[in-house]
Amino acid sequence: MNIRLLFYLITFLLYNNLIYGQCGLCNNQGGVITNSGNNFFTATTAQEYYWDICSGNANISGSNTGQTVAVNATGTYTIKVVQFNNGNCTEACEFVNYDPCETTAPCFSNQNFSWWRSTNCRETTVTLYYALGQPQCVDYVDWYWEVCDIPDCRNNESLGDDLSVVITHKPYEVPIDVCADVVLENGTTCSRICRTINPSCDGPGPGN
Repeated sequence: MNIRLLFYLITFLLYNNLIYGQCGLCNNQGGVITNSGNNFFTATTAQEYYWDICSGNANISGSNTGQTVAVNATGTYTIKVVQFNNGNCTEACEFVNYDPCETTAPCFSNQNFSWWRSTNCRETTVTLYYALGQPQCVDYVDWYWEVCDIPDCRNNESLGDDLSVVITHKPYEVPIDVCADVVLENGTTCSRICRTINPSCDGPGPGN
């Protein structure tokens, strides 16, 4: 390694120590940082790189001295890169509004229904629920149901609704077949969920 390159590297390391953990005036002029999605970032070409998370709930996964880095995040954060080119140190940073629902939100197999019957037993409210701690990330739900009010059965649907739907029926206990198509915020359509529920008319109350 020649003396000149060694001097550049020492300057680069000293500069990193001075600015470590500081965001300063955050800007990404000239598009130095490219957000590739899923918390991957690439910098424009340089001789050396030093990446840092200077604010927020995140950390860099693996090496922070390459042209591309990966980030583990649980919320919004600010990422910064210092570049070294021919003795000059420049930096750029970018604020990332991280939302896990837009990327990796899964369809959970244990989605289920709960329901609540009205006092007069003429309405049953059905709600889609998730196990404790699971991110919902639901954009909308298309509901389909069939109620067999003797002597006939009625089919109905409610498209683009939220996590609950209200089903009207005659004032006695009848089985209700309910299906839901769940669409997540990242555009994923989960497998249809179907249940047959038998709400009691002994008074208002929950069931699942």
